Amino acid sequence: MAPVLETATDEQLQELRKTYWKNYKRKWRQEHRKKIKELYTEWNEEELRMISKAANNHHMSKTKFIKKAAVAYANSKYLVPDYFEIREIFQFVAMSYNQLKDSTDEYNIPLETGKKVMQLYFELEQNIERILMHPQLIYKETIK
Repeated sequence: MAPVLETATDEQLQELRKTYWKNYKRKWRQEHRKKIKELYTEWNEEELRMISKAANNHHMSKTKFIKKAAVAYANSKYLVPDYFEIREIFQFVAMSYNQLKDSTDEYNIPLETGKKVMQLYFELEQNIERILMHPQLIYKETIK
């Protein structure tokens, strides 16, 4: 290959580069298709409007929303509408827990009382997480 590069004209080098990258991309696409499968779907106007609205509410692109929603459904999980807001709520709950802990230390609350309060707050935190992250599970439990 080296002698060709030394003796080739600019046009020939350009053609060689073009051929090389064409073959490289073709091989890459073939390998990529073996690993990653693509699905094609069609949507009518109403379905597309619904998907667009839901994706917008979840702050995602339509394709990302469709994939996440399908995987969540297949795993019997709930796709959280606004993950960043939910994380903010969890952060607020955690900060409140720390403030409560500091308050029990600061005001010399008896150990047993402090433990009970902290346990109740911890259970509240767990319930908040369960309700926000898995609301369909709450719904199913109320139907039984």
